[in-house]
Amino acid sequence: MTHWREFNKSKYLAASDLDGKDVAVKIEKVTGQEVEGENGRRDLCRVAQISVNGTPCKKVWIVNTTNAKVIAKLAKSNHIEDWGGVEVTLYATTTKLKGEVVDCIRIRLAGVK
Repeated sequence: MTHWREFNKSKYLAASDLDGKDVAVKIEKVTGQEVEGENGRRDLCRVAQISVNGTPCKKVWIVNTTNAKVIAKLAKSNHIEDWGGVEVTLYATTTKLKGEVVDCIRIRLAGVK
């Protein structure tokens, strides 16, 4: 089966990339990067380079505000430069955005269900 997102060869990690599985990752580095979104809109976003079992992921993860708050607590720092080394589990779920239910990635402490 081919997911519709397969035709959007984005360099950014999406909920569909998780394929319904929980994925334990290590945050290697977080930086601020300008990201182009829908309709050519450009925003400065938190972008994380992550690895799985020591292997760098091909895609980077845009860390939204909800997930950033969790990472900040786990890292005991509000500074993105301190977030390298934090281990979390990514999982796909849904949220409401502009009145529409959309897929999203959420996190929890690695090893916790």
